Amino acid sequence: MSIESIGFILSYVMSFLYTFIATHPISIGPKMLLLFATAYCAFGSLLFKKQKAASEHHLWLFSLLLILISIISGRNRVWGEYAILLSHAFAVYWLMARSGRFIAGESSEYLLFDLILGFVILPFRHFFQRFKTLIQSTSTSLGKDRSLAAKFIILFVLLTSVVFLYIAGNLLSQADIGFRQMLGSLFDWVRLENIRPTLFRFIISLPIGAYLYGLFFGLYQEKAKERTSWKERWESQILNFRHVPTSLWSSILSVFALLYVAFFTLQGSYLFGAFFRTLPNHMTAAQYARQGFFELCAITTLNFALLGFAWLSHHQPIRQSSSLFSMFFVILGESVLFSVIAASKLLLYIQRFGFTPLRIQSFWFIGVLLAACLAASYSLLTGKRSYKIWILYSGISLAITHLL
Repeated sequence: MSIESIGFILSYVMSFLYTFIATHPISIGPKMLLLFATAYCAFGSLLFKKQKAASEHHLWLFSLLLILISIISGRNRVWGEYAILLSHAFAVYWLMARSGRFIAGESSEYLLFDLILGFVILPFRHFFQRFKTLIQSTSTSLGKDRSLAAKFIILFVLLTSVVFLYIAGNLLSQADIGFRQMLGSLFDWVRLENIRPTLFRFIISLPIGAYLYGLFFGLYQEKAKERTSWKERWESQILNFRHVPTSLWSSILSVFALLYVAFFTLQGSYLFGAFFRTLPNHMTAAQYARQGFFELCAITTLNFALLGFAWLSHHQPIRQSSSLFSMFFVILGESVLFSVIAASKLLLYIQRFGFTPLRIQSFWFIGVLLAACLAASYSLLTGKRSYKIWILYSGISLAITHLL
């Protein structure tokens, strides 16, 4: 049996199992999820066993297993229902790592494009691949020399014969009590009212199976030169976007840097109070921790968007401009300070009132922001890429939080 035939059959089985995961997430869903994940990972490993995988694929598989264990054991208290959605992202990302189909060959600055490629482009580009496989296998079984009309007639005869067989068996079960006792229950089971739930699940599973088959064999048929073309296309678009002079971006970043300095100066005693376990007057620990926490996280995120925009649109690489290079470090340093202040406020809150799922989520997000600041500073200083380390840290730490 060919690998395409195995995938064809498995896509129907896996998609049917998935309908239980979606409709019964608490009762029967976890059991079906275990079967689905086993089939998914096993077939992915089989399909790409001869392909050169990304070196990190074992880490993504480990992270996926942690999330699945948390769901099946009922320990996904931190992320709740989001755990299922996160498991989808990890599953697709692991499959891309196992197949070696990352745009840059590993986790990189093309993370967003890798996810779009794996989640959207390849599955939907090959969405009807399973139907084509069915037509090709059916045509082969019916004979290559027969015309299309002859093949259609043969299929029609086969389907009609099945319907006639059901009608004949049903009539015989009604005509003879002995025959009915032997086989009548079988014909009763295939009545429409009895098979309606199963038939409904099967119909719902068809687009799911088409997506899964498109994902697996879209990655399987993807060529190295196509990944190179994606990378070259993205890099050429960046070059077309780089027109902003150094003086303009230096001025813009200077305004932001001075704004943050003024904020630190005016609110220093308030912002840094958590480091010394001192609270502002007339403010409880809960009020102090909550006030400004999410705003500080948003400011840090905004700074990354600002620096990313500057990196994309500046007319030359950042490290070739000393003034812009310095401003990048200033903004990153202030972002580190924002992250540390937010973390200190949250730690003070946790020490007073303990952990909750929301506080663990917030603490994980602060850790991701702080790691991003440090990774970006390292890349800016050395010229070496640190995207992979940051992505691995973020993904693995996210998986670990599912077990808390």
